[in-house]
Amino acid sequence: MSDRLSEFGYSFQIKIITCLLKSKEFLQQINDILDDSYFENESNQFLVSTIKDYFIKYKSQPTAEVLKVKISEISDEVLKKSVVSNVKDALKHLDAQ
Repeated sequence: MSDRLSEFGYSFQIKIITCLLKSKEFLQQINDILDDSYFENESNQFLVSTIKDYFIKYKSQPTAEVLKVKISEISDEVLKKSVVSNVKDALKHLDAQ
């Protein structure tokens, strides 16, 4: 069995990030077993790490404003643009079942 989610594709990984942002219950259940290294690119890893760290500290998912502040702290412009793009992709799925 693979320790990475790359075999399921980018869309699946984005939907996991969407679930982390959308469902506190899902985040609580998966927080201990989900590792950011399972994600194939650095921007998804950053998002998962940020969401998990915020949840551990505040027992809640980060808001869009929190993500904006965390993204603004990234010094690598390429990574910053990639993270912004992935957040936009994740937010597109927020209304999905």
